[in-house]
Amino acid sequence: MVMNLPPGLIKISSSQFEDVQWKEYLSEVDEIVIDGKGIVSKENIIDAIRANFPLDPPVESYNWDAISDSLWEGMDSKYRDTVVVIKGGLDFLKRNDFESYKVVMDIFSDISGSSSKKVYWLFVDSD
Repeated sequence: MVMNLPPGLIKISSSQFEDVQWKEYLSEVDEIVIDGKGIVSKENIIDAIRANFPLDPPVESYNWDAISDSLWEGMDSKYRDTVVVIKGGLDFLKRNDFESYKVVMDIFSDISGSSSKKVYWLFVDSD
């Protein structure tokens, strides 16, 4: 199943990511790195969000609306722009739980387009 990434989300190869221009840019922003290879379910992606992102308020449930609101508030309250790097992309999640994949990609896209800070989501594939 082919699905284009929503606005604000960028898919690049690992060799493109290693380009010097990215490294220079990353020194000017906050960087959050997630290994997407082990994420295969709604619970996995929400656990990864809890472990790696500022949430305001913290969320203990696996409710998409609560995670979305808390993640948006947490990212919006940061002082600097942010680049989120998801190494390996979310291909395993896409194959195993397509509904959760669509929901989380929409959440990421919404945050990218509506936060007062710039938030870039890079999905880095292996070459």
